[in-house]
Amino acid sequence: MKFYSQNLKSLILNFNQFAVIVLHGKKDISLLNDFHKLIKEIGGSNASKEMRLTRFLDSEIKEKADDILVKIESRGFFKGPNLLTINDLTEKNEKIILDIEKMWQPKDTLTLVCIEKLSKKSKLKLLAETNSRIAYLRYFDEPLDQKQLLALLQEKRLTVKNDGTLKLLNDFIQNFPRDSLLDTLEKLSLLKLNDNSPIDIDDFKSSACLGYETDDLEFASAIAGKQINKIYKSLMLINNSGKKPKNILQFLSSYFRKLYFIEIYGEVSFNVKREFPFLFGKDMLAAKKYAKNWGQKNLQKIINFLTIAELDLRKRDAAYEYMLFVNYVFKVGRN
Repeated sequence: MKFYSQNLKSLILNFNQFAVIVLHGKKDISLLNDFHKLIKEIGGSNASKEMRLTRFLDSEIKEKADDILVKIESRGFFKGPNLLTINDLTEKNEKIILDIEKMWQPKDTLTLVCIEKLSKKSKLKLLAETNSRIAYLRYFDEPLDQKQLLALLQEKRLTVKNDGTLKLLNDFIQNFPRDSLLDTLEKLSLLKLNDNSPIDIDDFKSSACLGYETDDLEFASAIAGKQINKIYKSLMLINNSGKKPKNILQFLSSYFRKLYFIEIYGEVSFNVKREFPFLFGKDMLAAKKYAKNWGQKNLQKIINFLTIAELDLRKRDAAYEYMLFVNYVFKVGRN
């Protein structure tokens, strides 16, 4: 089952439905960060100390295949999920993952795999893309260039309205996985199925797979901009929508971390472009303004505060969750 790296939080929350998580691509900073985040967020900080984390190398698989399969079914002495990692798997040893998927049962050990290259004929690749018990994240080495983008648009019989729309699409392909772009173009082609008009920015925003909802971004922007009236309006919408406050806090943390990176590195840097949430056009201009207004020191304080607030909210009774959430929000907005 395909996942996008920008939806990693959703994968972490639902990890127990998967036998294996496969991260496929060059081992750059993005893939490695996600790999270590999965280990930390799912296993917890004490996974290694409590012997719930077992690591294998690709070179050990041939001799230790039986040991690996035994680990899948084993139960530890401590509470918490058991993890098994193979962070340099090669295609010649992919069968071990196929065997793990076949034998895995709920509550068995979760396997995390990094693999750089898989051929089109790879059985693991085919299984990972289609099997609901495997989460498959693809990381591409290089983004498409504008010439390749225009070729894809032509293939889908799509045209762009103006240079602004084309620039937005260019920004998109620099920051998102290729699969995400292809899914977005597919949605746009369906949108324009009986419409010969060129795609514009609104068409793109309604179809793009950004990994977050527009309302969430508007709420985060209102808080960062200290727009009290918009904050009140968004809070009423959140209360009526049934969204979980802790999930909103997670998004706020990501947004303020993005502002922090913008302030440190500048909005055009690689570090900023790869950081979720992905922003374009006026949303990026607003984020740049907020980052400058808050400054590095205050942004770091807010990030720390939101992290503590999210952890605190998890411990509280659900009946008080929204009230506490509102309190946290206004502490940030009035900072």
